[in-house]
Amino acid sequence: MASRLTHPERVVGFHFFNPVAVMPLLEVVSGGQTDEATLATAFATGKVLKKTRILVRHSPEGRPAPDPEVLALLEQPTRPGGPHAGAGARAGAVGPR
Repeated sequence: MASRLTHPERVVGFHFFNPVAVMPLLEVVSGGQTDEATLATAFATGKVLKKTRILVRHSPEGRPAPDPEVLALLEQPTRPGGPHAGAGARAGAVGPR
């Protein structure tokens, strides 16, 4: 999509998780040509929205793919009271009741 634009370096995507008011995670999706200024603006916007921002890049197949650093973080165990404490309870809000 960005390749057809005059300024493909200005394209970035936001992926919010539902319910948006409850889930803190925001994926900032970088395109193949997204520049650092655009990413900085996107991360600053996510901060104003009080979201936990992570950078993902499109894979060759066109699907978002987290950076290897993010995958390493996801493999670490969480601890009570840590930054991700209670994430499971919030995630349950989107599943079947």
